[in-house]
Amino acid sequence: MHRKHSAFFRACIRYFWCFKYYGNKYIILCPAAKAWKIFLFLSAAVYGIIRHMQEDGLNEKNDNIKQTGSTPEEPRHTLETGLDRNGRIAILDSGLGGISVLRELLKVMPEERYLYYGDSLNAPYGEKPAEWIRGTCRGHIERFLESGAKCVVLACNTATSAAAEVLRKEYPFLPIIGMEPAVKPAAEHGGSQRVLVLATPLTIRGDRLHHLVEEHGGSAEFILREAPGIVRFVEAGVCDAAPNEALYVYLRELLADFCMPPGDRSTDGWQKLDGVVLGCTHFPFVKRSIEKTLGYPVDVYDGAHGTAMQTRRRLEALSLLRQTKTQTDGEPLVLLQNSDRSMIPRMQMLLDL
Repeated sequence: MHRKHSAFFRACIRYFWCFKYYGNKYIILCPAAKAWKIFLFLSAAVYGIIRHMQEDGLNEKNDNIKQTGSTPEEPRHTLETGLDRNGRIAILDSGLGGISVLRELLKVMPEERYLYYGDSLNAPYGEKPAEWIRGTCRGHIERFLESGAKCVVLACNTATSAAAEVLRKEYPFLPIIGMEPAVKPAAEHGGSQRVLVLATPLTIRGDRLHHLVEEHGGSAEFILREAPGIVRFVEAGVCDAAPNEALYVYLRELLADFCMPPGDRSTDGWQKLDGVVLGCTHFPFVKRSIEKTLGYPVDVYDGAHGTAMQTRRRLEALSLLRQTKTQTDGEPLVLLQNSDRSMIPRMQMLLDL
């Protein structure tokens, strides 16, 4: 017990109790005149114990929240935290889609180490409020920094649209690389073409995508369409490597305006596409299924390779590229984590495709 607490209790005992020596022992006497003081003292002591237990419980609860997915209102890390050039590149996605970005990062920077976190329990982000997405991403970034990450890749178009700008202001010392729908490369293909952009509802409604179309669209016609169902199929393990009929039913309904009727080469009643932009990192895993559903060749664009190249450029500019060119420290090249641990084998399967 703390010294000042011990002194306090000794004083209380002297005040409330009388000791008298009889023979070989002390007898504790309780004068009736002080009974009410004893009652108040015991009541206060019980109240203090209860409050102390409540505070301990609250602190333990806060610690658990911090470990499992906090959304702090303000960032805790600052420039003084420092970044280690041999730290990991952290990749965040709402689930499994960001694996498509991780695959490109591994091609561009095979010497780096990676930490991939998929938030499958909360997928899809594309149907969540923007403020919720910002708070959730902030909590993930705090944990990445605590684990020694040197860079964060938002491998999610929705998270980039909703949170990247705010997070970069809150963490100015941290390289935060986001995703963008590949509107520019699609427009640069040339000609007066028709391009379909598939994305989540929040990305379609967000200002960023519309600004990209206005800035880079040129003479091309861009058609924006929400496709949240694809995220759920990929999260369930349905992809080009393991398609099912339900996926094709969904895609035929989604792409009905652009599908070539069987045996009909005319363009009456449908719109032939020149390109498709995959505006969600989940969508490349059903790229071949989309092409098969359309029924004719089409150029398909996604932003994974561009994001990987931008990540390398940012790290190189900040002298944060990994010093050692080979994995000699015994640590794994890639750490796969997920808010739903049962999804990790599925993540490994997509990474190995």
